[in-house]
Amino acid sequence: MATVYLAIQRSLDRKVAIKVLHTTHDDEPEKTERRFLREGRTLAKLSHKNICGIYDIAKIGDTAYIAMEFLDGGNLVDRLKGGMTVAEAIASVVQVASALAESHAQGIVHRDLKPANVMMRGSVPVLTDFGIARELTANQTKITAENMIVGTPAYMSPEQVTGGEVDGRSDIYSLGIMFFELLTGQVPYRGDTPIAVCMQHLTSPLPQLPPELKELQPILDRMLAKKPDERYSNMADFTQSLRNAFVVSLPLRSAMQFTPDQPWSEQLRNLGFTFDTLKDADVRAALEAQRAEAKRAAPAPGAGVRSPAAAQANSSVAQPQRAAVRPQWLLWVAASVLLLISAISMYVWQSRGLNAVEMRAMQAATKDFGEYLTRGKLFGEGKEHAAAILEEMRDISRRDGKTNDAEQMLWDAAQTAARDAAKAGQADVAQTVINESSRYFPNREAEIHALASELEGTLGEVLAEQSIGSIVDRLEDDLNKPRVILVSLSDDIVALRKLAKPDDVRLLRIEALVDGKYAQRTSVTMGADIGRARVVAGEWLAILPQSKKAQQMIAALEDAAGRQDFGTALTRLAAGLQAEDFGVGNINAFASEYSRLKKLPQAASKAREFESMEQSFVARVAGAAEAQLDKNAAQAESLVREALVALPQNATLRALQGRITQAGEAQARAARSGELAIVALPWAKLISVTGKAMVQVPPNAETPLVLSLPEGAYTIELSGPNGQTRKQTVSVQRQNQATIRVDLRTGKVDDLLREAGY
Repeated sequence: MATVYLAIQRSLDRKVAIKVLHTTHDDEPEKTERRFLREGRTLAKLSHKNICGIYDIAKIGDTAYIAMEFLDGGNLVDRLKGGMTVAEAIASVVQVASALAESHAQGIVHRDLKPANVMMRGSVPVLTDFGIARELTANQTKITAENMIVGTPAYMSPEQVTGGEVDGRSDIYSLGIMFFELLTGQVPYRGDTPIAVCMQHLTSPLPQLPPELKELQPILDRMLAKKPDERYSNMADFTQSLRNAFVVSLPLRSAMQFTPDQPWSEQLRNLGFTFDTLKDADVRAALEAQRAEAKRAAPAPGAGVRSPAAAQANSSVAQPQRAAVRPQWLLWVAASVLLLISAISMYVWQSRGLNAVEMRAMQAATKDFGEYLTRGKLFGEGKEHAAAILEEMRDISRRDGKTNDAEQMLWDAAQTAARDAAKAGQADVAQTVINESSRYFPNREAEIHALASELEGTLGEVLAEQSIGSIVDRLEDDLNKPRVILVSLSDDIVALRKLAKPDDVRLLRIEALVDGKYAQRTSVTMGADIGRARVVAGEWLAILPQSKKAQQMIAALEDAAGRQDFGTALTRLAAGLQAEDFGVGNINAFASEYSRLKKLPQAASKAREFESMEQSFVARVAGAAEAQLDKNAAQAESLVREALVALPQNATLRALQGRITQAGEAQARAARSGELAIVALPWAKLISVTGKAMVQVPPNAETPLVLSLPEGAYTIELSGPNGQTRKQTVSVQRQNQATIRVDLRTGKVDDLLREAGY
């Protein structure tokens, strides 16, 4: 579409990239130019550190160009070739997601997200190439491709492949493909042609990450959901989910190769989550809001107690509210005790050498500390929080008992606040409290580390409980629909089984609902199509492998399918016996199918049918063999031999095989022999024939005579009428006739003729 040049902007003496449009060989130059200039205007609307900056858009004569930020760090493709760590992959995706969030906020969908379109500004990824991006106007909240597919096949969303409506969730899908590639080094869907790749986006199962990255699998699955409604609704939701996975998963943080003592906030910043790390003021505001909500939710005097059903219905709110109420009275008690101790400890301070000014300062600090502690202002900016007052008390006297008491009280309050935040699922608040505690209590490193581990477990349980509730609600909604695709629920059911305990009533309820739905659907399908019913039952058992109903149904279906298949095969076998030309192929087919069916349990009830078929089969084989016997005994023998595979003990076939063997031997001998014609004058008796083969001479054989002999050389001995003998050698060839003539006359021709009857 364009050529990019490196140029110098003289007015500012800086390097810029000049993108110049190509239209020379374009069939629609005006349309291409509009698209090109639209890219420049689109980028000009976006101001974000992870989006390429635009300096100028212009057309001079026939030349249109865009002047933009010069990025000399290559792109993500180059980084991939050199290998990327898990941390680098997550940092890149988080920052690209931030850029896309800004783009979507301006109503712009990129539509061509891929590593080649992410340039590098040092270590910062920068999104470029908005050439096919589209803007969503106020009246148009989705993009229709107008029967046109645009994008790069390996990264296209299913709705792009089908030319359907496209919105920001399409970019989430493409980001998911890119995320998988950055983590594993290759795209999930590959093929020999673009069409093959596109079809995989529509039909192939979701790609699986290596085991060491299993905590990221649910996030990737949601990004790459085939249906847009099943993906994250926006980039912020995706980023929040990714951040939560990082915060609650020690194995995932270990995979990032961060040092254990590096604060979480710094780890988050290294991964690009800068906008997710709450500041101190945000922590105070969150805690204040939590306490205010707890007060509003607390029952008024005489209001009574909520029913168990109501309590359960609001459990997700009630638990964090109760957790927020508890520190309120504890803080009051702690502050009162602190003030009481302050009032009776003047002489102690004096005995420790505090002067009047220090005593008054300590007394004032103790009072302020108690007030901030009571109000829950534990940490913050400036001096208006308990931690800052504790620092003032330390400056007055670190060895003073009141300072030590304040330290313990603040530490106790911080632990309570962190635990309450964790129970409410507020990972950011809990983490900020941990970070501030590390700052103000450097001597409690082991305790803070233990608390962080405890909070990690609590957060995991809270998030798991939230996920369970969300999954159960979604499954119940789907299962209550009149027509639900049950197999589409498998991912949620598997996820629920992993999160919930085996005896969780919600899991058992969902499994019972699915069991019932599948039992009903399989029974209905069984009557119309056993094959389809077997497929449905297979899905059922895959989703609920412990279901006894599923196992029983599969056994019943296998039995029904076996009976149906047996009946069909038996009918087909009988029909094969009616073939007009019953040759080796028919016999082989019958023998194979007959042997298979005889081994099945259903064969016992069909003895009469099998006996009738055997008789018909033997008759057909015998007829075919007899027809071949005189012409080709070998062919006849092969027919009988194949038939004996199915009926090895059949007496008729065995007897026929013996006859065929004899006929075959005779035909073989005849094929190897020739004829010898012996003519003697006047006549002679044949005494012997000797040679390669032994020849039995017929008794009283006289010439002329014709013998059938195997090929070879022979010596013939004859005896004439006057007792004279003669031997003569002759050669016999197969399929030919040889003739020998022997003259046994003695001179008395007339006498011989008279003896001969003349």
